[in-house]
Amino acid sequence: MNERVQLSQIATVQSLTGNHPDPHVSRRLPYHFAKARGIMAVRQQDNIIELWVRDDMEAASLAEARRILRQPVRPTVLDKVRFEQALAQVYSRQDNEAQ
Repeated sequence: MNERVQLSQIATVQSLTGNHPDPHVSRRLPYHFAKARGIMAVRQQDNIIELWVRDDMEAASLAEARRILRQPVRPTVLDKVRFEQALAQVYSRQDNEAQ
């Protein structure tokens, strides 16, 4: 059985309005990782990386993101629909900046 993160202990986002990810931070986790694992980096404040996580994310994904980022993280839960919208927006923005 897969372990799930205790979602009751993590903040949730009700609206993405006004929450603008930093593309420099977001690209630290590749698209395929973010899509498959349900987790993306969105901004950095001090030495902490804010993560948006899908509500069905597994605990192992959070541990793997910490390992890749090599910094403390602060996860925030999004429902599946908001996560997919944010994922498409963040990574399409990165594609446009690369062109």
